Amino acid sequence: MKRVFALILAAALLLGCAGCESFGGAITPPPSPWNSTTPTETPSETPSTAPSEDPSTAPSTDVSTEPSEAPSDEPSEEPSAAPSTEPSTAPSVAPSAAPSTEPSSAPVSGDSTLETEVAAIIAKECPANGTQAEKITAVFDWMVSTLKYKYVTVDLSNGYTDELVDELAYYTITTLRGACEHQASLMKVFADTLGAPAVVVKGDFLAEDGTWTEHGWVIVQLEDGSYRHIDVLFGRNHTHGKPHTMLLKTDEEFKATHRWNADDYPACE
Repeated sequence: MKRVFALILAAALLLGCAGCESFGGAITPPPSPWNSTTPTETPSETPSTAPSEDPSTAPSTDVSTEPSEAPSDEPSEEPSAAPSTEPSTAPSVAPSAAPSTEPSSAPVSGDSTLETEVAAIIAKECPANGTQAEKITAVFDWMVSTLKYKYVTVDLSNGYTDELVDELAYYTITTLRGACEHQASLMKVFADTLGAPAVVVKGDFLAEDGTWTEHGWVIVQLEDGSYRHIDVLFGRNHTHGKPHTMLLKTDEEFKATHRWNADDYPACE
């Protein structure tokens, strides 16, 4: 029986091959199940999901401890470069011209506030029908009783220019204080306004300890043409309650407590 089956199978195969050749192609017989081999399993090249230990490629999740470059909301302790609104207590000392040692009859001041304040004090303190000397005395008394001493450095390398005098006088009348240079400058402005041209004297005064100290006061020219010394600050602080000993005095009366270059100023005789 097996032999017959084999012959039939062989005949069928021969007929099939002949038919295929007649159609112009050969049919490849199916692979024999007895010659089949199991394919080798090649390891997968699926990329590893394990995190890389290379710090250059693995993004860091740590929070940086470096300070941010964004601007801080904390106010800076550095001083602001904006100009201060606090008024300065030290007047500017940049004069623009050499001063004259002759009493000036120029306009009182280029500052309207200074002129207004000076005029108001004269109107209040001076007798309306008083003489020039009486009005100067009234202003002197107001300064002695009202002003306070305050040391403020002043650059006098260029002397008492008109600009410097006005500035020192303005500081004094608005703060009611100042050093000898300030108070002498204000006395000059008062005297000029009252028609007694004045000059600020740069000299020294004799302190109670016997030393000479740099100082400033004024010489005024009265309406009769004579010249006299006036020292407000010394009169208040160094005369033991007798300030008028420093009011409208001659050179001879001043020499005991003051010294100056007499060649630079009018003689008070």
